[in-house]
This record gives sequence, structure tokens and C-alpha cells, in this order.
Amino acid sequence: MSEQLNNLEKQVQQQAKIDTFSRFFLSNYYTGTKEDDKVQEKIKRFVDKETLKEFRGTEEKIKSILPWEVKRDGSTWQVSYVINLQNNQEKTTTQKVTFSIKEEEKQYRVMTVPKEEPFEINQ
Repeated sequence: MSEQLNNLEKQVQQQAKIDTFSRFFLSNYYTGTKEDDKVQEKIKRFVDKETLKEFRGTEEKIKSILPWEVKRDGSTWQVSYVINLQNNQEKTTTQKVTFSIKEEEKQYRVMTVPKEEPFEINQ
């Protein structure tokens, strides 16, 4: 029983770190920079080296980040956030983004390109 409590306590502590890391990553990814190489340079400290070249620039800038879901699957975390994005015409859209994170050598790394899908609350 105490081992389960210790594991739960570690997981709760890790979730806060995962959340903070994810918000930093999303803020650096959605900057309105369309050039792939510039985006990749900006996010390389957050992203797994094998995955980095899959990331593409986007014209949208992030306006808000709201946590939606955090799930642990072995050594990988699946995280989802509801984000508001604004394009260069100042049109705002709400998306749910989901990606996976893994801890490697006491550092977190984004393992997948965020999957975007339209989001409406209570729909």
C-alpha cells in the first residue's frame, strides 16, 4: 500500500513538471514562424532528435493554453491541451492538441508532432 502511495505521489509531482514543460514547448512552437528550419531551431531543446525534422512552421500564434488531459502509459505521457490560435489575419480558432512526452536522462522530450483537432466544449 505505501509503495502505491509513493508511486501516486511521484506521478502527481511529475504531472506538474510535465504541464510546465508542455506549456513552454507549445509557446515556442506556435510563434507564427512559417520557416521550418527556424521553428526547428527554436524547439530543438524540447523535441526528440529523431522527431525534430517532422515539425513544420505555422503562421498561427498561441494566445492561450488550457490543460485538458494527462495520461501515463509506461514511460510515456500522453498530454492534451486546448489552445487558442490566432493567424496573421487575427482570426482565432480553438484546437485540441495532443502529443507524447518521454523522460530521458532527467529531461523531458516531445516524441510526436502535436495532433490538432477542432475543439468545442460540451459538444
